[in-house]
Amino acid sequence: MSNGARHALGVVAGLLLPPLVAAGLWYGVGDLTLQAQQSFRISWIAVGVLAATAIVLAFLAGSRLSPVASLLGGLAFTAIGVMPFVEMVSGVRLLPTDLLPAVFRNGFTTSAYSGLLIVVGVTLLVASLFPSRWRGPGTRPGRARRVRVVVGLGVAAVAVPAAAQRLRGRHTADVPRVSHAWPGRMRPCAT
Repeated sequence: MSNGARHALGVVAGLLLPPLVAAGLWYGVGDLTLQAQQSFRISWIAVGVLAATAIVLAFLAGSRLSPVASLLGGLAFTAIGVMPFVEMVSGVRLLPTDLLPAVFRNGFTTSAYSGLLIVVGVTLLVASLFPSRWRGPGTRPGRARRVRVVVGLGVAAVAVPAAAQRLRGRHTADVPRVSHAWPGRMRPCAT
């Protein structure tokens, strides 16, 4: 898959998955909190929703699809997570909590004012910062490449470092030689 296709799918995932994670997190935390406060029991539906939300969040943070997905989600969660603290400092109401149903509103206020949304947002942002996630699978520098070497009747795959490939024509001593290589078995030459 090309880098353009990976990043386009990452944008789609970054626009679709963070709202699902937010809804699952807010519902799970809100229902779990309300059930514990009202009747002192565990809401297993809320626990299941939180587990499913954690799976989607792990996919968003650790997927090889594209770091754009975790970048968009991290920016959204960090922006929403900072707003309650800006409200406390400035005294101006920024979050419209009256638009959410009771369970979602309770989960949102619990997770936002406890700093959980900032933790999720910064985690997603840090997960998108690794340079290896921005490169395509075949563009890692210094990675050993597989080269086919035909010796006798057998064919073997030999790992040749990228530096040895650049020196292929000049210094053939750097390139490993293989004798009697059958598929699945390799023995390096003594010289």
